[in-house]
Amino acid sequence: MSRKDSIAGELLEQLFELTGYFWQVGVAVSALFMFFVYKTYGFVSNVIANMHEQPILAAVEKFSFVLYLLPLSMFVLSLIFAYKTYTTYHKQNHI
Repeated sequence: MSRKDSIAGELLEQLFELTGYFWQVGVAVSALFMFFVYKTYGFVSNVIANMHEQPILAAVEKFSFVLYLLPLSMFVLSLIFAYKTYTTYHKQNHI
């Protein structure tokens, strides 16, 4: 049996491949991921700030650093796309 990739995984793979041909796609994807990093960091900060107000979340408070993995993973993806964009730009412009 063949293993099916998720739609998000296939989309990231196709965008990464397109970035190899058109550096402009990589700029747009990197900017989009940086926007997502900004929004998810704000969301996580609000969740952690509200943990003190809700007693049910007090038990999870010592593991709150795990919530920061979401913006961190998006930041790493943004860096990967930015590096691919940079190398594609240099290759296309013979710099």
